[in-house]
Amino acid sequence: MPKRNFTLSYDTNIPRQVGLAGSSAIVTATVKCLMRFFNITENDLPKPKRASFILDVEISELYIQAGLQDRVIQVYEGLVDMDFDKELIDKQGKKKHF
Repeated sequence: MPKRNFTLSYDTNIPRQVGLAGSSAIVTATVKCLMRFFNITENDLPKPKRASFILDVEISELYIQAGLQDRVIQVYEGLVDMDFDKELIDKQGKKKHF
């Protein structure tokens, strides 16, 4: 990625641990802005991987206990059918993706 400077700031009055409106929304919006700034396309970071990446950021960098559901909805920006059947997930080998 090219070396380019940017400034990121946000202000929120959203309380912690409120699900779709909380930290996941801020991180999702940040990733979306960075993708646009660095010309990263859907092909570079497809939605399923993007949702997992956002979850990883929240867990690894922000130390927030979180699940994948909020990030999937925010990345897809709408209603999404998610099947968390353990056998299906194991069969597809998708531990972090839906």
